Amino acid sequence: MIQSPRHMSRISRGIVIFEASRHRAFWQEKACRRESDGILPRGRLSVSSFDLILLMRIMRTLANPGDLQLIQLRLSMLTERDAAAWGRMNAHQMIRHLSDSMGVPLGEIRVADAEVSWLQRLALKWAALYVPLKWRPNFPTRPELDQCSLNLPLGDFETDRRKAIALAEHLSEAELEGRRHPYFGAVTRAQWLRWGWLHADHHLRQFGR
Repeated sequence: MIQSPRHMSRISRGIVIFEASRHRAFWQEKACRRESDGILPRGRLSVSSFDLILLMRIMRTLANPGDLQLIQLRLSMLTERDAAAWGRMNAHQMIRHLSDSMGVPLGEIRVADAEVSWLQRLALKWAALYVPLKWRPNFPTRPELDQCSLNLPLGDFETDRRKAIALAEHLSEAELEGRRHPYFGAVTRAQWLRWGWLHADHHLRQFGR
C-alpha cells in the first residue's frame, strides 16, 4: 500500500509538498494552523491524503502495486545475453546486485556507511529520490555490493532472476522504517520503496529493459 502522510517524516513530507506544488497547478497556497500531529507548520501548503497518493503514483514507488508489477515484468523479460549500455556488470551480475541491494533494507546484508557528511547525505537523498531526472550511470557502488570486485561464482540465472522478482515484492511488504542506506543515512519506509523502484529501473535501463 502507498504510505499515508502520518508515516512520513517531517523532511519527507516537506519534500513531497514541494514536489506536489510542481505537479498540481490548481493548488493554492493558504495559511493553515499547525495540525495536531505537529507535521505541518503554520503557513505551509496544506496537502490532502489524496494529493499525496496521486503524487506518489506520479513519482513511481514499489508501494504502488502497479509500479511493483511493472518492475517484476521488466525483470522477467531480462535475458542472460542482454548487453550493458554502461558499467562492468553482465546481466547475471546485475540481477545478483539487485538482490543484494534489496537485502540491505531487509536486514539480510550489512553495508558500511559511506564517508560523507550529513549535508552530503541530505543532498544525495533529495537528488536521488525527488529530483525528476534519471540516475546517472557509474555512480560508485559500495564494496559489499560490487559484483565485479567480489567476483563470486554465479549459479543459475533463472533461479537468481526469480529471487530478485520475489525480493521486490517482499521489500514492498516489509517493515523498513529507519533502516540505514549507506549514502542517505536513516531512511523512511516510503523512501526505501521509492529507492527500490528507482534502483531497479536504473539497472533495467542499463540492460535495455
